[in-house]
Amino acid sequence: MADHLFNKVYMFAAAAAAIYIAIIILTGAGTTVSQFYLIKAEYIPLIIISQLAVLGLRAMRNRFLLGAIGISIAFWRHILIYLSALAVVVITPGGAGELVRAQFIKKESGAPIPTTAPLYFVERFLDIITVLAVMFVSLAFFPLWEGFVVAGIILPVAVLFYVLARNRAVFDGFAKFFGRFRLVKGYAAGFGDMHHSFSTFLNLQVAGRAWLLSLPVWFMEAVTVYLVFVSLGVDFEFAHSTVVYFTSLGAGVLSIIPGGLVVTEGSMIGLLQEEGLALSTAAAVALLARMSTLWLTTIVGIIAARILIASYE
Repeated sequence: MADHLFNKVYMFAAAAAAIYIAIIILTGAGTTVSQFYLIKAEYIPLIIISQLAVLGLRAMRNRFLLGAIGISIAFWRHILIYLSALAVVVITPGGAGELVRAQFIKKESGAPIPTTAPLYFVERFLDIITVLAVMFVSLAFFPLWEGFVVAGIILPVAVLFYVLARNRAVFDGFAKFFGRFRLVKGYAAGFGDMHHSFSTFLNLQVAGRAWLLSLPVWFMEAVTVYLVFVSLGVDFEFAHSTVVYFTSLGAGVLSIIPGGLVVTEGSMIGLLQEEGLALSTAAAVALLARMSTLWLTTIVGIIAARILIASYE
């Protein structure tokens, strides 16, 4: 099963590489490639360190939320489990492949999957409201109409999720519906566990502390992208690069395409052109930003997953 999963990741990565090559060709192969030769090498370690800090902060937030429902896993085992799930984010819509983490947690702690699966959705909710907060602050300095549109679409979705996730009647309704079917009747009881976890995670005190932990996560991701801009000699202020990147990222999330592939890159290239960058420069910035965030994260996830799976053999 693990090899099958890794093969899917590798196939998706190959497809992404083909798409990136196509983008380079369409934006002018010679001029776009030449932009990468302009990268200031001294920024590469800083970009990697910044993104690794993002992953570390995310793991700390995940550990805090697990503790809120009484689950404790040895520190380094938890780090491996958290990072391992990142290996399959790129091959599933909206990154839902991270639900595989619930299986690893069950293996380590015995916690039922319905108890821990809600954690993925709560973390995405926290990410969304944090990104929106950062976007609105950045938009105050660099008003970008596309940013307001994306934020205006995502905000009501986040509010709806919060309301439904805390509503006991919603989960009782699902349990009642699935309880009618013999094949899935046994899973109906799990909706009660899911509601309990959602209620705990979205308790104002727990969610508030988790949101505070989310702020440095997305601040550091914004730093990673800003360093990408600087490394390519693009003179954007921090808030400017942040609003462009987060708007593009939001468009990719709304597309439901695994990894936001093509949509995120295309949106970022388009926005950067609107902001005055040449097509080749915009393409180089967008591709390097994605390689420094999504694909660096995926590589770390694959390494962690290999180590974790080997420990079970």
